[in-house]
Amino acid sequence: MQIYEEDKEQTNLFVSLSDIQNATTMKNIAPWKVILLSVMLSACGRNMEKEYEAAQATAEGFSEAFFNMDFDRAASYCAPESYVWIRFKASNITEKDLEVYNRKQRMAESELKDLTFPNDTTATAVCNMSHVLLTDSLERQATMAQEKSFVIPMVKRDGEWLVKMEGPLQSAK
Repeated sequence: MQIYEEDKEQTNLFVSLSDIQNATTMKNIAPWKVILLSVMLSACGRNMEKEYEAAQATAEGFSEAFFNMDFDRAASYCAPESYVWIRFKASNITEKDLEVYNRKQRMAESELKDLTFPNDTTATAVCNMSHVLLTDSLERQATMAQEKSFVIPMVKRDGEWLVKMEGPLQSAK
C-alpha cells in the first residue's frame, strides 16, 4: 500500500511538471499569437477601409453624373446590365425638363449618407443629393428638390465597385 502511495505522488509530480512546461510554452507562444492576430486585424481593417473608399467614390461619382444628366459618365460607373436604365432615363428627359434644369443656378451635388456591405461583393449606398432635378413621369413637369436621398445598389466585379441598376433609382425612405 505504501508503494502505491509513492507511485501516486510521483504521477502527480509528473503531471504537475508537465502542466508547468505546457504553461511555460504557452506563455512563449501567446505573444506571437497576439502579434499575428494584431497584424491580421490591421490588414483586414486597412483592406475594408480601401473597399469603403472605393465604393463611396463609385456611389458619389455616379450620383453626381447621373443627376447632372451626364449619362455617358454615369454609365462609366455602371455594370453593363445597368445601361438599359441609363438609356431609359436619358430618353425620358423632355424639353420642359431641360428648361427647368437649365434655370437652376447650381449643379447637383452628392454626399454619402450610408454605405452597407451585405457581403463582400455587394453594397448599398444611400446618397443625399442637393439641387436635384426630379422627373417623375412624362406627364408632369420636372421640379427641383433642394435635398433628396437615393438608394444606389452596387456590385463588385473584377475588383471594381459598379452601380447595378435593376430599375429606375429609388428614393430612400
